Amino acid sequence: MRPVRVVVAGSVDDGKSTLLGRLLHDAQALLTDEVSAVRSASGPALNLAYFTDGLVQERAQGITVDVATRHLTLGTRRLLLADAPGHPERLSNLATGASTADAGLLLVDVVRGVRPQTERHLAVMGGLGVPLVVACLNKLDAVTDPAARVAELMATLRPLVPSGMRLEVVPLSAKDGDNVVRRSDRWPWYAGPTLAQRLEGLEPVAAGSAAFRAVVQLSQADGWTALVPCGDAAACPQVVAAWPGGEALRVVERSAASATRVRFDRPVARGTLLSLPEEPPVLTASPRLLVTWLASSPLIAGQTLWLLQLGLRTKVLVRAVAQGSLGWGQVGWVDCSLEAATWFDAESVCRRTSRALLVDERGDTVAGARLP
Repeated sequence: MRPVRVVVAGSVDDGKSTLLGRLLHDAQALLTDEVSAVRSASGPALNLAYFTDGLVQERAQGITVDVATRHLTLGTRRLLLADAPGHPERLSNLATGASTADAGLLLVDVVRGVRPQTERHLAVMGGLGVPLVVACLNKLDAVTDPAARVAELMATLRPLVPSGMRLEVVPLSAKDGDNVVRRSDRWPWYAGPTLAQRLEGLEPVAAGSAAFRAVVQLSQADGWTALVPCGDAAACPQVVAAWPGGEALRVVERSAASATRVRFDRPVARGTLLSLPEEPPVLTASPRLLVTWLASSPLIAGQTLWLLQLGLRTKVLVRAVAQGSLGWGQVGWVDCSLEAATWFDAESVCRRTSRALLVDERGDTVAGARLP
């Protein structure tokens, strides 16, 4: 079974990197050399955030500026944790992590409460189809009436939850480790799971009804092709169709070392979607997409962007925005015209190939998009 992908979001200083560091440390998921290196870099007190904030810039400023990913195994569950930046101008990094996530963790500093960036992060995860978000109410040790504060914050959060998303809560202290891996005895009124227990209970979201989907990640001169499976089936069938053209491909050799490395009977380009011939994707040059807008200037009709689909890049003209325009962090329907017909899947067919990113002429991510 593939790892469960979890994106970790929240405003700056809410404690995302510290929480992940605490989780990795207390779950004994770190190598001795890693712990020693962080102790040396931290100074007198162990800085838990350094286990995920690997860039020198991040350590110097105490922020996350990229999406840091870590693997974690809890019991029999394998997890891929993506720590997304909290700064408003890096909302696009969150979209990258959320576009393939099975679940999300949303950090909320209980002292400062729900802030505009908290709302934006919920909107982005909802717009990109993240089905479950666990609200990690952090720094609970810093308030005088923890139970009342948790009730107050949940009353604020619940109306903000996008349609189709489920919200759960774990009250905790990342700094002290309460309810992260170890159950706290400070808050006996909370009878739910620790964060580690809740993560261990997660399941990968069903990939969809398609029997096989994969995207060509790399096509080498010697004919070997590296594939990225997008559904539950990892092995490539003997005969597949290559989209957007629909040409038939036959596997002539398979790597003994990897099920995702094969040689086809003809060259195939990076970004090509592979399917069973009898299960084609939707081919369209005029999709209607649910877009989560992430740029500071609004999205309006007439703009030209680029659609990125797991390696495929297609020019896009925005024909119409259902609500007139989309502002930063807003979600809405957008009618598009593509330079060339490309593939899409409905979410029920294959979740990962129903999603894409929109970038501007500079290559900056300005939106997440999906075909529900």
